Amino acid sequence: MFPQSSDLSLLAKLHQNLKKTKRYDKPRISAKTEFGIEHFAGKVAYTIQGFLDKNKNTLQESLKSLCLSSQEPLIRELFKQQDDVDIAPSSNARKTATMTVGSQFKEQLNQ
Repeated sequence: MFPQSSDLSLLAKLHQNLKKTKRYDKPRISAKTEFGIEHFAGKVAYTIQGFLDKNKNTLQESLKSLCLSSQEPLIRELFKQQDDVDIAPSSNARKTATMTVGSQFKEQLNQ
């Protein structure tokens, strides 16, 4: 996601790039290692320490396959949508991206 980043540089990028997003909350000066996101259920405060390490994990293929074969239509649809996510590399070819917790987080911010 951010190969050369540290937690604090990510926080600075979040503050810079999301300051005009209505769901993003930059805390007051006293909380230099936190940020907030307004989710559907209310505001949630996040601590930046360890954020990159905790959120680089991807969903295991076996779990994804299990959910795609679920008897519950909603579960199948949610995981089908994740498989449809594409990224555009520097070349003209396109490849399928693995949905990470970080990319889900970013998608929520854009909603």
